[in-house]
Amino acid sequence: MKKQGILLTSALILIVISVIVFFYNNIIIPGVRHEQEKKVRAEIDDNAMPKVKVAVVADEEGIAKYTVINDKVMNGKIELIDVPVKYLARNAATSMEQLAGKITKEDLRKGEQIVLDSLSTDKKWFGEYERLKEYFVNNIVAGEVKTGNIIDIIVNYGNGSYDVVAPKIKVRKLVEEQGSLHTSQKEGEAVSENLNDDKSKNYTLIFAVDEEQYRDLELASKLGKLETRLYLDESQPSSIKTFDYNKAVKKLGIQGEVIPGSVNSTSKTSSGDTASQPEFKLKN
Repeated sequence: MKKQGILLTSALILIVISVIVFFYNNIIIPGVRHEQEKKVRAEIDDNAMPKVKVAVVADEEGIAKYTVINDKVMNGKIELIDVPVKYLARNAATSMEQLAGKITKEDLRKGEQIVLDSLSTDKKWFGEYERLKEYFVNNIVAGEVKTGNIIDIIVNYGNGSYDVVAPKIKVRKLVEEQGSLHTSQKEGEAVSENLNDDKSKNYTLIFAVDEEQYRDLELASKLGKLETRLYLDESQPSSIKTFDYNKAVKKLGIQGEVIPGSVNSTSKTSSGDTASQPEFKLKN
C-alpha cells in the first residue's frame, strides 16, 4: 500500500512536470521567440519598422531659402510620406498645417525631411499697422532677390552716395517689368535676368510697410533710385536706417517745400491715435 502511494505520487509529479514542459515548449518559449524576432526585425527590417508620416521635399529643384510656404509650394514641392521611426529626423514636420505660412531659413533639397528648426514664423516680419504696398526698384542684386527674401531698401542718389531707407524687410512678391512685358515671379524662384539689358528693366517689389516706412519710401523715390541689398541669412543683424529727408535734401542741395497735411497724410501712433503727416513737394 505504501509502495502504491509512492508510485502514484511519483506519477503525479511526472505528469505535472510534463505539463509544465509542454506549456513552456509550446506556449511560453514560442511567444518569447516571436517577440524577439519582432524586436530584431523592427531594428533591421525597414518594412517591419513602425512608420510616421513626414513632410519631405518632392521637387527636383528643391525649395530656396526664404521661400514662403503657401498652398502653391505645399501642393507642388512638398509631400507627406511614411518614414521608419529609425530614420525620423529630430523635430521633423509631420503635417502640412505645421508648414503653412512659414519661411524657409535655408535651402532645402529634394528628398530632405523638413524640420521645424529650418523654418521661421511669418508673423515676426509684420506689425499691427503694416499694409502691402508696391515699389519700383532698378536693381535686384543680379537676379538673386526672390519672393520671401529679406532685404534692405536703399536709395541711390546717383552721385556716389546712398541711404538705407527700410532695413531688413521681407519681399512678399516680385514682378519683373520690361517695356510692356510683366512677368510675375514664381514662388521661390529667381527672376531670370539678362545682365547686358539691365538698364531697360525695372522691378516691382511688394512689401508690408508701416506709415513711417511708407512716407520715407515715397520721399526717397523722389530723391533717387530705389535699389535692394540682399541678406545672406535671416540671423544677420539689421542694417541701420540712415535715410532722413531733411538731411538728404540739404546734402543734395534741393529745397523742400512742406505742404500742410491732407486727408491722405495721416498715420497711427503706437498708441493707436491718428497723427498728422506732412506731405512733401520737391522743387529745384
